[in-house]
Amino acid sequence: MNKDAQDREGATPGTFGWRVVPTLIVLIAVLAAIGWFLVHQGIDRILVALAATPLVLVAISVGLNIAAIGALGAVEWVAVRYLYPDRVPAVTAIWTGFKGYAATNLTGFAVIVGAMVRLPIYRRYGLDAVATVGVMGLSWSAFWIASAMAIAVSLLLAAPGLISGLMAIGMTILVAVLGAWLGSNGQKFTVRSRSVSLPPARVIAVQALIACGELFLAGMSLWVLLPSEGTPSFGIFLAAYITAVGAGLLSHIPGGLGSFEAGLLLFAGIAPTTAVTASLILYRVARFLAPLLIALPSLVVTMKATPPRPSAERS
Repeated sequence: MNKDAQDREGATPGTFGWRVVPTLIVLIAVLAAIGWFLVHQGIDRILVALAATPLVLVAISVGLNIAAIGALGAVEWVAVRYLYPDRVPAVTAIWTGFKGYAATNLTGFAVIVGAMVRLPIYRRYGLDAVATVGVMGLSWSAFWIASAMAIAVSLLLAAPGLISGLMAIGMTILVAVLGAWLGSNGQKFTVRSRSVSLPPARVIAVQALIACGELFLAGMSLWVLLPSEGTPSFGIFLAAYITAVGAGLLSHIPGGLGSFEAGLLLFAGIAPTTAVTASLILYRVARFLAPLLIALPSLVVTMKATPPRPSAERS
């Protein structure tokens, strides 16, 4: 039995189950804390605040989030186009990325769930599991670079003062140096003994710019829902939003539940009023449920139509 087969056998469902136990324990604790907070704040008052939110703002938030997830799909298409040119049609790559991010945003476990969604589609075009993970990794690197870029720009434009300006300029220089290093000749990463060359700086720049657009759209989708009183300007809010998104991703809790909200309120200096709570609830519906509902029929069809792996791939 070769090493790949041994690795696949080692990743049994039981092993995976033990790995997610800590996350599930933390998730249960977070849900309990959120439940206590909602009861303490008053369910009736929150429902009133939800009903008072104009439907047009909810529709705008949903539209912005659908566009944002589509932008992430475009980032993935750029990665596919660079790593495996002329294999996967652009529409297929963008739609596959949309479905992958719609699923992982809600469920978490980005590598496992993301690969499960993408692999049945990319396999039709000759991409195996390692190639699929490589595409995902290149897209994620662009997201983190874009996060730093967007925070730097938002601080530079919106936060007054010498310290904020120096921080923004420093982050911009850091991102530029990192992008130039990643895009320099000879930089490679290895997945299961397979060496993959990192793209040139222009490819990273295109991905990062598209990802910056995604962050702008996603941040705007929450900002339009928040009450005007007590909410900072969009530039300051966007920096806090991106930082909170990063905290949610690093928490490894599905959807960054709890950690995102806590980080946003802390970094943006927003008081947790009932109106703010209602806005956060509606944002989660627009950000996580709406894109998933769009992708769900295609996900079901794809999973049902997925053929068994060839025997050569299983052994």
